[in-house]
Amino acid sequence: MKYDKQVERFYEKRDELAGLSGREFDKAFLEQVSDDQDRGKELIEEGLDEYRDDTTLAVFLGRTAPVLSGHLRRVKSPALPPRTHTRPLLPLPGFKI
Repeated sequence: MKYDKQVERFYEKRDELAGLSGREFDKAFLEQVSDDQDRGKELIEEGLDEYRDDTTLAVFLGRTAPVLSGHLRRVKSPALPPRTHTRPLLPLPGFKI
């Protein structure tokens, strides 16, 4: 079954990523995200072509396409500088910044 193969591939990729750390993990993770975003973009294009007569679905896909494109640009853009702060983004109760 196609579903079983997809689940199996997911577990294999999860296990592969779990065995990595640091830059190796970051690189493999971003490559996977990029591949997934590319596939998502393909699916949206196929859906827009196949379901162009379904207005509701076409609007949904049309609104989703730019989001995926933005994610794809973000993944493929140069890396952001590393975070330089170690404090929490939101103050913890009783914690003064």
